[in-house]
Amino acid sequence: MSAQSRLDEYFKKNYYTVCEKSTSFMSSTDFIVYPLQLSTILNIPLFVLAGYCILQKTPKSIGSTKWAYFNMHIWMCLQSLLTSTLLTPITWLPTIGSSMMGLFSYIGVPETVQFYLFVIVMFVTMSSVVSPFENRHNAIQHNTLRISTSWVRYLVTSANYLVSFSFPIPFLFNIPNQESAKLLILQNVPCPQEEFFTLSVFSISTDANFRLIYMVSMLIFLCSTFVQLLFYAFTCLRYLVFSKSSSFSKRTIELQKKFFIGILIQVLVPYAFIVPSVSYCCYSVYSNYYNQMLNNFFVLVFNFYGTVSTIGLISCHTAYWKFARKLIMFKSRTDLASNISVSRNNQIQ
Repeated sequence: MSAQSRLDEYFKKNYYTVCEKSTSFMSSTDFIVYPLQLSTILNIPLFVLAGYCILQKTPKSIGSTKWAYFNMHIWMCLQSLLTSTLLTPITWLPTIGSSMMGLFSYIGVPETVQFYLFVIVMFVTMSSVVSPFENRHNAIQHNTLRISTSWVRYLVTSANYLVSFSFPIPFLFNIPNQESAKLLILQNVPCPQEEFFTLSVFSISTDANFRLIYMVSMLIFLCSTFVQLLFYAFTCLRYLVFSKSSSFSKRTIELQKKFFIGILIQVLVPYAFIVPSVSYCCYSVYSNYYNQMLNNFFVLVFNFYGTVSTIGLISCHTAYWKFARKLIMFKSRTDLASNISVSRNNQIQ
């Protein structure tokens, strides 16, 4: 009997007789797909505005940070767009399995490629978050801990990105037959959402030890980037905020302080979304806990990391916020003038 036949038999004989059916909208795929795709329509103008602000409105006194900042913004936007539109994943935690319902699946991009893209973008995004702090850290001339040798800086940065791009590769060599994997997933999650049986499910492994290795490897990388982030942030705070001696003018120091604190807020506020998501993911895999509603919330919260980060970017930097406010006020005045003109024309007629 083929794997698909056994899957059909399980659905007819086991699923309907044993499993309690969930009718909650928050457990359905629609609860994921519609908000994610709607977020794309709202996010694209926001992402473009933030990118323009970084390139055109960053003060010259901190211009050396601009490209590192722009690089971070690009990867955050790409992560958000991948999750919301290009991949639109439905995760089946605690298994490392998911159903892709985005544009890439529609045009026939292999699921293995989609998995690789998702993981490297997620990891490169985390590496890119470190870059602005590393740039500020090494731009402070009187910083005794700064890395003054260019090739050492490039080596450290390259190592982060190299790990990001290579991390998922070993996991691609042991991908099981997907129909058989579905049956093995049912051993861990005997009563998934009914849509599990009708959707294509991609799993990189069904082995519990493999899942543990995967999660531990991910946590090691997360801890590594977070330690770097803390180190660079601490030295920047020490020399830009608390130190009284500097070779820069008072105005330049104030601008650097405000800009650095803005970056800090932009990075830390979205972590309020990411940390609970990662914590739930680890708990689910470790304890073999299944809850499709929480799985859906996990994806939604993960997706809005880029949105919250971009709003923080515009809100926390004076130059960016002033430009955005002028843009909004100009649009409001233009709409008001247009409405008045139409009203007058109607009165004349």
